[in-house]
Parts: sequence; C-alpha cells; structure tokens
Amino acid sequence: QVMTDSVFSLQILVISLRRSPDRRAKVEQELQKISWPWSFLDAVDGAALKTPPKEYKPFKVKYLQGYELTANEIGCYLSHKQAWKHCVEKNISTLIFEDDFVLGSDFGKALEALLKNSQSWSFVRLQGLYEVPYQEVSLIDGIHLTL
Repeated sequence: QVMTDSVFSLQILVISLRRSPDRRAKVEQELQKISWPWSFLDAVDGAALKTPPKEYKPFKVKYLQGYELTANEIGCYLSHKQAWKHCVEKNISTLIFEDDFVLGSDFGKALEALLKNSQSWSFVRLQGLYEVPYQEVSLIDGIHLTL
C-alpha cells in the first residue's frame, strides 16, 4: 500500500487516445494495484494531424535520429509535451504513463521511497526500452537510482 499522506503531492497522468477504450480498460485494471489518484490525459492523435506542428524540424530529427518521425510518433511527442505542461502548471511531482504499461510487483514500494526522498532526485525514468550500461548513483530504501 502506497502512502497517500498529504506530505506527498503527486499527480499521475496516463497518456491515452480517447478512441482506445480497450487500452483504457487495461489501464484502469492495472492502476487498481496502487492507491494513488490518477487521470487520463487525452493523447494527441498523430493520425489526425493535417500538418506537423511548427516545432517539428524534420531535417534536425533525421540528423539526430537517422529518420523522420511518423505521424503517430509526432502525436506521442506532442502528448508528452502536453503532460509536461500539466507538470509545470501544478509544480508537483508528476508520474507520466503511456497506456501500455505494466506495474512491477514492487512499484508501490519504489514510488513511496522516491517520494519520501524527493530531495535526492529531480527526474526519474522508471524503465527504459533497452538494456544499456548504467552506473548506480544512489540507493534509496532499496531502490537503485542509476545513470
């Protein structure tokens, strides 16, 4: 059970397309594992974009990544930008999920440890897509923070 004491301000946002009720149902089921309030953040539907946003620079992206983004990747980027704006507006710790996550069995414990020791970090990525070399920088209540 995660502590929900008022000392810990946290908003949990789940980026999800409004037109994806099956994925949203899985999110609701998954988030029953923790006792924190959360809300959906309607994702930007990249497939519905008529033109890329003004901040998207295809030549720069191709140079940095080796390819241009698809419409859906642009929508994902814009959705995360929208989530970041919510974080800044409320100026509180914000946990951002995409709607295909699965919580590990120790997720509640890890979240509680991070929030109790929030002075030890400013940004935490809970999981990457690829196994990469890392360096441990901190151990917080049994949770390893790495670079």
